[in-house]
Amino acid sequence: MMVDILKLAPKIIYIDFSVNTKNLLKLSRQLKRLSTLEGVPIVGLVESKKYLRECSASGVDFTHVKCGEIHDVIYHPMYLAFEKQVVKPSFAKGKFKVPFTASLVNDFRVGYITPDTIRAEGNFSQSVGDVIEINTSFPRETIPSKQFVVSNVTDNDLYYDYDYAYDLSIKFVSDPVISDADLETANALEDPSAKANRIEELKNDLKIRQAEHADELRVCKKKHETWLEDKISFSKPKKTKILIVDGEMTFLDSVKSPLDKFGYTIRLQTVLTEDIGSLRRLCPHIINMNLISKNFLKEFNNPELTLLEKDALAEELKTRETNSLNHLGRLIKRVKTMENYTPFIIVFNCLNFTSKSLQDTYEYPLIISHRGNMDLDYILKMASVFEKKQVDNFNAKVESKIASLRKKDPKKYGRLTKADFEEKRYYVSKSDDLSFLSIKHEVEVLTISETEITFVSERQLSPSTYRFDMPLNCSITIVPTDGNYFQTDGPNFIYKAFIHSVDEIDKKDIRKYVNDTFFEELNKKRDKELEDFKNLNESILEEKKEADGGAKAKVEALEEINAHPSSTDVQEQSTVEFSRKVKKD
Repeated sequence: MMVDILKLAPKIIYIDFSVNTKNLLKLSRQLKRLSTLEGVPIVGLVESKKYLRECSASGVDFTHVKCGEIHDVIYHPMYLAFEKQVVKPSFAKGKFKVPFTASLVNDFRVGYITPDTIRAEGNFSQSVGDVIEINTSFPRETIPSKQFVVSNVTDNDLYYDYDYAYDLSIKFVSDPVISDADLETANALEDPSAKANRIEELKNDLKIRQAEHADELRVCKKKHETWLEDKISFSKPKKTKILIVDGEMTFLDSVKSPLDKFGYTIRLQTVLTEDIGSLRRLCPHIINMNLISKNFLKEFNNPELTLLEKDALAEELKTRETNSLNHLGRLIKRVKTMENYTPFIIVFNCLNFTSKSLQDTYEYPLIISHRGNMDLDYILKMASVFEKKQVDNFNAKVESKIASLRKKDPKKYGRLTKADFEEKRYYVSKSDDLSFLSIKHEVEVLTISETEITFVSERQLSPSTYRFDMPLNCSITIVPTDGNYFQTDGPNFIYKAFIHSVDEIDKKDIRKYVNDTFFEELNKKRDKELEDFKNLNESILEEKKEADGGAKAKVEALEEINAHPSSTDVQEQSTVEFSRKVKKD
């Protein structure tokens, strides 16, 4: 299938993972590594959200849940393939007056686990000494803490398709500390004596927890080592890495088994770019390349060619040989610049040059010339020879070391064995939940529409796919604008990304969220008007109550007077009545 895809030279590739899932995951990983398809968007389609993690990990640029929402399924890859030509959608875009904080999640992978460290690969740059918090599927009874310390970072010798490899020291149990909340509460006490007593209590409690921490750490390490030894017994690591460079991949026609079924890590590449990125990232032990392509030689050896056609092809053969030899020279030059790296290089379809002539020309003794077509069986035999030689060399060095130590101190080193010099490593299968890790990085969201988002990051990010933890969960893929994947704002980086890995319900929630954001100012204005109106009503009601209360008090006073007149009132009343009588008389 990969050969057919290369022949098509597609601009966009869609992979439906709902059928033949296992093989299509392999195909996706292989396609994404090929230099020929660099810049070609690959879109994964899944039946439901439960398949998102594994499909996204296969290297696709976007993963879409099959549903009635089809705009992004087409627009996202079209934008990557034809940024200048594609028509931009005019969806409502909500702009935050004050950016809100959200978590960007990088899902990365474990290569192997040792008694003290894990080897992992991801896209977040880290510095040696960083203490990072990672979500894992490791057994909680052996590794309760989520904290790890970065002890080494490299961008060479990678297994997965990430930018960095990290050696992460396992903390097992987080260091006990006095919490900021407890310290703040203690310092807030006004009584100096009470404050001093509370701080002293916190320090004493810390000492107790530190003593318990040492015991807990010892127990966890022992449990972890037992768990590791049990896992190692079922682990079959692939120690030898093979890189096959074939622009046409015609050698696959004779391969009957999946490449991952062999006991070696086999990577395919159509062409090594000028910076030879595949070489640096993989550091293969055996590099295989064609001097001349199989299809050209087939045409060159066609018995029906005319003499004129034969001469023309002979000239082209010389040109192709010269170009390939120049490429081989650049490859060897790069190999020589890499410390402690001496791979075997096998050159297939090499008709006019012997191994000795190539070795002398490039001053590199590990070149093998092969006249025949690229052949996987031949490559595997060479890998077997290489691996045996490596094992024999290691055993010889270890035996020499053991003999030297025993001679130096027989009593101390008498029980040394080869196993004492082998690091205990459990190589985690890519299909195991243990191989998945995740780490968060805080960013500030600037704008959002139903299809894209812009945000600010304090660190520079790889143009890759991440999970996004905002009011709703989704995945995002960073995309370029005018060829640039980010803009700078002082020390910060501004990114544009497309939203995907959502279903119809999620899409409705995104639209609602965007609308709420889009009308944020209007809603705030209406809310304020409503609050002012409510306050005004309450004020008027209060005044009315006060007015009604005063009138009621006057009425009640008159009623009280009429019900219980005083002597003065009686006298005044008698005077009035006497006057009336006089007037009447």
